[in-house]
Amino acid sequence: MLNILVGSWGLGGARTARSLCCDLVRTVRPAARRSRHTLFSQLAGEECDREFDHSEGPLANTQARGLSRVPEARPHCATYTGQLLHDSSMHRRDFSSGCDAVGRPRPSPRPWILLVFTCALLLSSAAATAAVDPFVTWMRALHDDWAVPGYESLHDHSQALVTELTEGCSSGMSESRVRAAQADWLAAMLTWRRLEALQMGPTLTRRSSKTLDFWPTRPSVIEQAVGLTSNVPVSGPEADEAMARWGTPVKGLPALEWLLFGAGNDPAPVTRSPAHCLYTLRVAHSLEGEVGLLLGGWRTEAIRWHEADPQDVRKTRQLVLNLLVGSAELLRGKKLEKAARAQAMSPPGSRGALDAFDSMRTGNTRRFLLAHLDGAAQILLGRTPGLAFTDEAPATGLDDVLAAEGRPRALGITLRNAVVAARREIAALPADPRTWSAATVAPASRALAALRLSIDPPIAKAWDVLIDFTDADGD
Repeated sequence: MLNILVGSWGLGGARTARSLCCDLVRTVRPAARRSRHTLFSQLAGEECDREFDHSEGPLANTQARGLSRVPEARPHCATYTGQLLHDSSMHRRDFSSGCDAVGRPRPSPRPWILLVFTCALLLSSAAATAAVDPFVTWMRALHDDWAVPGYESLHDHSQALVTELTEGCSSGMSESRVRAAQADWLAAMLTWRRLEALQMGPTLTRRSSKTLDFWPTRPSVIEQAVGLTSNVPVSGPEADEAMARWGTPVKGLPALEWLLFGAGNDPAPVTRSPAHCLYTLRVAHSLEGEVGLLLGGWRTEAIRWHEADPQDVRKTRQLVLNLLVGSAELLRGKKLEKAARAQAMSPPGSRGALDAFDSMRTGNTRRFLLAHLDGAAQILLGRTPGLAFTDEAPATGLDDVLAAEGRPRALGITLRNAVVAARREIAALPADPRTWSAATVAPASRALAALRLSIDPPIAKAWDVLIDFTDADGD
């Protein structure tokens, strides 16, 4: 039987040998479990359980599954072993581990132990041969460990915000309810800032960053929307139509920030009138709906990456690198350099001035910049001991892919050093963004430029992909 298994494996019948192996394992596993050789049965059995349907009995449809490929020089041995495998009392008998020159069975003591052990080795060898592309492994971990849990968390926070506002608008937005809603908003925003570091899949397709995160906030437009939608339901088709008419400037997380937090010691606008409260709730419903669609989309993408034929790897390599470059450029360009120029032209407190930097109203500008960078770091480096900001990262990162592909070690080292340096410079920014100028943000901007340069050109060149314009480049 060992000869049959190894012979059929070597004759290009790996699938045949796997079928025979797994039939054998299923037949002898009950006997092995009662012996000290359980480990061999377990190792081979688990592999077979993954590979074949349990509905197939021992040697079911043997001819169709390839037993006929066994060399005809040993017909008696094939017949003997085939009958033996169907014998339910095989564990009480000694049977062949091979055949002699004329095809007669050659007995040996307890040969089923050797058979199971051989099967385990053959199955392990086959698994190693069919090793998954490191990039595919990374994509699976990115979806399973990072994106799907992240969007689940964002959905939970948006639902909690809707619940808090629903109760507040019906019974009154007390100070405690306002604080609870603010906490829900903060948790949602921190989660989104981390997830926006890689806007691929449904987030890119739906252009959700504009829906969730239109910025800078337009307070005057929000006030107009509050007044003109006061009689519109807070949810449902009519509410959706009204929100669509007003567009992205009046909804999303930045709009909720303006509604839930007052300027300085002023009360939050959500408490100004019932219309303000209902409008805030309407925006929260819109947020929850969009995040729910994203969560479903990311779950679908996660399943697709676990299919036998995942998406075109080369195409996704190019997309991911472009989006990661765009993520660094979003921080460097729009959120630091462009914002510093805008603030210089229209200082805080001047007539008609908008908040130049993200989340100046709540004083979370630096914190949210770090959250975005941490999201990028988690994708680039994976879960890395000694770097606490990667605790929520997928099991593997881009640097692990490069190492598994045999790329120069310097690529991963440079990537890690660039991430750490950028994080250090952003953390060193003054707490109050109203004091930030072009000179103030310059060190962080240079560090982010270096982070981009650690990806493009070296990794892009190693993968032979083109870095070009993407929807996430921070325009």
